[in-house]
Amino acid sequence: MIEPKSEKSPSILVVDDNLTIRHFLDQCLTANGYSVYLAKDGEKGIRAARENLPDLVLLDIIMPGMDGFEVCTRLKQDPDTQGIPVLFITTLHDVEIHKKAIECGGQGFITKPFSEDLLNAYVKIFLEKKKVFDAVETRADSQNRFMNMGIHDLNNLLFAVSSNLELAMLEGEAKGDMRKHIDRSLFILRSVAGMVHKFQEMLKLGCSEYQPRTDVVDMRKLLERTVSIFEGEMQSENLGFVFRGPRVCKVRGDWDLLERVMMNLLGNAVEFARAGTDISFVIESRRSEKDMVKFFLTNHCSPLPEKYREGVFEMFRQGPQIKKRQRGKGIGLHFCKSALEKQGGSIWIESPIKGQSQGFGVHFTLPGVF
Repeated sequence: MIEPKSEKSPSILVVDDNLTIRHFLDQCLTANGYSVYLAKDGEKGIRAARENLPDLVLLDIIMPGMDGFEVCTRLKQDPDTQGIPVLFITTLHDVEIHKKAIECGGQGFITKPFSEDLLNAYVKIFLEKKKVFDAVETRADSQNRFMNMGIHDLNNLLFAVSSNLELAMLEGEAKGDMRKHIDRSLFILRSVAGMVHKFQEMLKLGCSEYQPRTDVVDMRKLLERTVSIFEGEMQSENLGFVFRGPRVCKVRGDWDLLERVMMNLLGNAVEFARAGTDISFVIESRRSEKDMVKFFLTNHCSPLPEKYREGVFEMFRQGPQIKKRQRGKGIGLHFCKSALEKQGGSIWIESPIKGQSQGFGVHFTLPGVF
């Protein structure tokens, strides 16, 4: 193994038991400005990859002891090395061998004997892909750090506000309706703090790996809790709330995620509803196909223009500004879709409401507990 000549130049690890092949690859790659590590067997190759974290691995398949398939599998199982692209170098032309190499995590092949030009072309392409991948990963890490800092600051603000409200309650400064409003504000602040905490957990786990709980959730109780949070806004707009459905409706899911879904959906319904109208929430009481419970939330508003309907659940996709209020960030409905699908449900919209010329409705389903 040789030391890299430059910390800034891309680094490549060559793992091959053939001394002639190792030297040939070393000369070709070094001549093109790459830093090269050499390993003569699988064990040494894995050790070199973990110690040096190269930008690319050129890996032989047939080697004494550990073969290239096992080396590649181990590299892809290690979080520190799984992002390193592996390019196999082999004399084998069998389709099954190539299929096995891809299944264990390899990204491509160079068949021996190969020319220096072909080698350099492959290496250049794979290093460019790795550079793009690293840039995306760095940006994602920066965004996560920024989000965590924001959550930390938000928690401090929530604590400060709730502490002052609790102090006002304890000192007896709040009486009558004022005490009622403070109590409701504390309830909302605690709900927001719970959601912030849950979001922080999701960031730590990574959304792709996050698995929600599968508890039994009473959607009627969850709905009543959510409606109480928006009671003040609904009163100020003279909005009514109409519920149709069973007294108890149990589904299987994660209470915290479902609470955020209901907060987003009901919040949208309240924000865009015409003053003096009703918001309706219907739970289909009969047992449906595949034991799914169906829900339908509607409000009275201008229908969503057709050009906005197709991408309504896309991240950062915003609809038209209907009221003189600042629009959201286009995250709420995307989150609802992701959260419901993660729990085995589905969601779709209807606008205008069937049989009407206006309104916006959201259908969604969840696995029922019967």
